Amino acid sequence: MTIHLLGSYKNAVRIFSKSHDCNSYLYVDLDDKKENIPDWFDKLEKEDKPVFISENKRKSMIQEMKAWILKQPEIIEVWGNKERHTRLNPNEVLSQHSLIAGKNIENISKPSKALDDIIKHFFNNEYNGKKKKIQYGKLKTAPRLLDHLNVITLKNNDTEVERFYNHVKQYK
Repeated sequence: MTIHLLGSYKNAVRIFSKSHDCNSYLYVDLDDKKENIPDWFDKLEKEDKPVFISENKRKSMIQEMKAWILKQPEIIEVWGNKERHTRLNPNEVLSQHSLIAGKNIENISKPSKALDDIIKHFFNNEYNGKKKKIQYGKLKTAPRLLDHLNVITLKNNDTEVERFYNHVKQYK
């Protein structure tokens, strides 16, 4: 697997839309519910510099990965311990936080906001003698959290990951 960091999502989508490689996939944060994926594409087509993406390439894109993390909240706990963050609210069970408990994670419209709020609620660190809440960072925090995901479990309980898996599998 080769990963290309292409800056903004608009730049990444432009490059992806022009690629002729059928083994090329794009992970983009939707920041919305999965049923609003078509709206995301429509918005790209209505911009000053419109980007048109073929139907087949649209199937090679996937909803926001932060939802994956929220589906396995126990990895947030593992990550926090590994990063040596101070656990706040030690009597609260992370998976029971009101933003995710009993909810269909795929229907959360802003998973990144929910993840950031949960991390701030449960973890902090001390810097220069001052306690500071931990903030979610796309480039720093996300890769470390993703390392802890159980991909097999995720594939079996996330319709977007399963859809994407089946799409990739048909080309192998």
